[in-house]
Amino acid sequence: GRMVTVYTNLDSISSAGMNAAQDVRVYGLPFTVATRGIGAVDMENVNYKDTFTDTESVTTLAINTYVYFRVNRPNGGSQGLEGGDLNSSSSEITFTTTYFV
Repeated sequence: GRMVTVYTNLDSISSAGMNAAQDVRVYGLPFTVATRGIGAVDMENVNYKDTFTDTESVTTLAINTYVYFRVNRPNGGSQGLEGGDLNSSSSEITFTTTYFV
């Protein structure tokens, strides 16, 4: 079929080389995304800044050949997880995403 599911666990994530406002992206999907995918994510040792203290959920979005993370607020709106949200070398992200090629 054309459906792809990816499960990944990232430990001891370093934000070296990223600026604080740059979206966190995970590259290396096995196939290029034809139809945007969505998934779920669990994060440890991540500090959401700005108005995201009331964060309710975080989702993944698969686009092109990478995954990025959307931080969703209960009152609406969302923003990408940024490099400044990661704790140097102690953040952990586990995610699954499904998309079509």
